[in-house]
Amino acid sequence: RFTKKIVAPTCMKVNLKFTSFNLYKKITSGGVTYCYFEYMFLRFGKDLTEGNMYCGKDITADQSFISETNTMILYSQSELTHNHRWSAKIEFVSDPECNVPSTENPIS
Repeated sequence: RFTKKIVAPTCMKVNLKFTSFNLYKKITSGGVTYCYFEYMFLRFGKDLTEGNMYCGKDITADQSFISETNTMILYSQSELTHNHRWSAKIEFVSDPECNVPSTENPIS
């Protein structure tokens, strides 16, 4: 198991760019398809209690996920191996919607 909370500085967002992703494929049982042996769960929205699960070839090399806020949570689990079968780069990018109030006093 691997859990990482990534927090960008104020007025920045997290950009998670995968360089490889090769987890065990999804399985189907009882008409339901799901990730079973290994998966990655990404939480990058405004509500960090929600997210998306990925496995198999759900993510491609060079695919990026940009957080909606300055925080992203990455959770990876594998029942097959202790080696990570994915790699990614993290960078912080400017949040164009961020308005930091000025702390300077105006000159009259």
